[in-house]
Parts: sequence; structure tokens; C-alpha cells
Amino acid sequence: KLGKKSGEGFYKWVGEEPIAERVENYADVTILLAVIVNEAFRIIEDGIADKATINEVWKLATLSPGIFDLAEILGYENILNALNRAFEESEMEVFRPAKTFASLKF
Repeated sequence: KLGKKSGEGFYKWVGEEPIAERVENYADVTILLAVIVNEAFRIIEDGIADKATINEVWKLATLSPGIFDLAEILGYENILNALNRAFEESEMEVFRPAKTFASLKF
């Protein structure tokens, strides 16, 4: 796909303006970030690193906002709900909320 030249690619092109595909065509990234946030809480529980260090390492490693900054944007309650749903559906331990995360009050 050649993008603007062919009218197709990452965007659909109508004239000079690109039109992004509808978001429903892509996976929900909430559960992906939820697992990472959950693992970050487990790292804190295990005494490996504190919240500030984890956040800073994520920023430096990904050149994006810290993982806890992203969690604030998505909402901790939304993330916890996503983990609980995924755990109930799959019973996979990776989705079981970390104790400190599950005990947060919203």
C-alpha cells in the first residue's frame, strides 16, 4: 500500500486529507497496560524497587510517560476492573491483581 499515492495504507486518503481507521478495528490496549501495571505493583511488593524508580525506568526505556503516569491516565479503577474480568474469564495468574493494587481505595 502506497499511502497517499494509492489512497490506501495506514490511513485512507480522500483528496488531501488522511482519514484514520475506526478504533474498533484495533485491540484494546487496556489489558496490556493492566498487566504491566500489575507487575509493577508486584515489584513494589517484592521490595525490588519503589514506585518512583519503576516509573522513571519505564520512561527511560520506552521514551514514553511512566507506567504509573499511564495508569493515572487510564484510571487505576479501570485497570483493576480489566484485570479482574480477565482473571475471572481465564483464571490465569498473570491477571490476578497484586495484593497492594487490589487493596487500593478509589
